[in-house]
Amino acid sequence: MYTTEKHQHPPAYSPPAYNPYPSTIPRQPPAYETVVSGHPTYQYPQNNAVLIHGAVPVVTTHTTVIPMPQQLYEPEHIGYSIFTMIWCFLPLGLAALIFSFKTRSCNRRGDAAGARKNSRTSLTLNHISIGIGILVTIAYVSFLISYWATWNTHSSGCYGTGCYG
Repeated sequence: MYTTEKHQHPPAYSPPAYNPYPSTIPRQPPAYETVVSGHPTYQYPQNNAVLIHGAVPVVTTHTTVIPMPQQLYEPEHIGYSIFTMIWCFLPLGLAALIFSFKTRSCNRRGDAAGARKNSRTSLTLNHISIGIGILVTIAYVSFLISYWATWNTHSSGCYGTGCYG
């Protein structure tokens, strides 16, 4: 049994057809095959359609929960610090201003814990400076009132031995 076989060459390579508008042709993403109750299913991620072999297409929906971002930046209290530094109590106002700038640098670095700590320290120093400023103002006003009352009685000519006038 001697047979002569003809050898055929493989077909010549032909490049795919040229498409001048490749972005206008929609492409179907690859299907992901799973098995649901013995039937193969194919899910296409772009339209959430699930096809069960031999059944009617079913559309599934997905709920996406997007958490609200937390406040990333702590308040710096720079204006409050400048106010307390100028009008209330200079040393604590200056310290509060330094902590305000530290808060700003922590906010820019993304260090939320450091920014929160520095912001609270700045706010506390500002409150203490306001309190000291209020106490000093009350003491100064009461001193002026008592001095004016004392000066007023001495200037009228009443010096312990009687009033002349």
